[in-house]
Amino acid sequence: MIRAAFAISLFLLFAAVPITFAQNLPSDIAEPRPTGNLASRTADASNMVLIPGAKITIGIDPAEIAHYEQLFGISRRELFGESTPKHSVNLSPFFLDRTLVTNSQFFEFTRRFANDEPSDTLARLDQPWTEIDPRSRYGDRKNLAHWAIPQCARFVYASSAATYGDGSGGMDDTSDLSYLRGLRPLNMYGYSKHMFDLYAARNRLLEQCVGIKYFNVFGPNEQHKGEMRSLVSKAYTQVVDTGGIKLFRSYRDDYRHGEQKRDFIYVKDAVAMTLHLAATEHAVGLFNVGAGRAETWLDLANAVFAAMRREPKIEFIEMPEAMRPNYQYFTQANIERLRASGYNAPVTPLASAVHDYVAGYLATDHMAAHSEEPS
Repeated sequence: MIRAAFAISLFLLFAAVPITFAQNLPSDIAEPRPTGNLASRTADASNMVLIPGAKITIGIDPAEIAHYEQLFGISRRELFGESTPKHSVNLSPFFLDRTLVTNSQFFEFTRRFANDEPSDTLARLDQPWTEIDPRSRYGDRKNLAHWAIPQCARFVYASSAATYGDGSGGMDDTSDLSYLRGLRPLNMYGYSKHMFDLYAARNRLLEQCVGIKYFNVFGPNEQHKGEMRSLVSKAYTQVVDTGGIKLFRSYRDDYRHGEQKRDFIYVKDAVAMTLHLAATEHAVGLFNVGAGRAETWLDLANAVFAAMRREPKIEFIEMPEAMRPNYQYFTQANIERLRASGYNAPVTPLASAVHDYVAGYLATDHMAAHSEEPS
């Protein structure tokens, strides 16, 4: 049950797409064979299920913004800038823990708790749990938490560093409600994550579960994210195609072009930190998962050039106007709580992480894709 709750909660928050467990898969796709680079990194079939890839639609149309403003009770149209327009992305096949929780069992649970808070319209689950909608995701998190915790199951969910907004309130992973109420996310993604953090703090769920605030995660198997994938992935493609990398200009006098800073964390480190928190029962509350250091976009771009053995060639371009008011110029995770919980592994240096990603994955995937092209 612990593994079931942990696996489902992270899946709901990372992927937010329909899931079919092994026992419900049609026989003709129950054991599909992965292709390309995924085939060389398969999992133990007795513990994992291969989820077939799919094309999904994410985001919202500008005409829907008024509806969501009314739904969430806010008047901040700028929060939705990064969520428009609605577009399609391709989700690659991936492996997920095999669990004993079936779709029908989860549907039954969500129906039972559909009206757990009549005063909270966000709790009314009148759509399937697989709907890609901030309201249903928020309701799913609540229901799964209330399901897992009474059974003493370990409940781990994904929050985000986007909840910290412009960082003026600090980036401390405290579960103090008064501190959380003062945070102002800059976009709808961060706001949707922040809503559940607030709910968990108000209802003292954070005394029994773990919420992880991920910073700028990059690494293998992010191609399905399209334009939302990391700069490392996009920069590699730019260098291959044009020989150079494009970075956004700065619109603040205290930051020169390319010197905006982010906390970049390699996905292998993020996974190790997540698994540590999932397995450490005394670790409860909110935790930052980041490198604990802020580095510039120029640092990241130069690391990509070095990994590709190319001379740096960087062009600064205009940032879309819709992004400018909501852009984070500085993020840095305070990981003291993570360290205090017993996580002692060193964080991979940025240059080493980028080299591992570029040389071990992006370059090999690129070569594999071109080797399959007809001559």
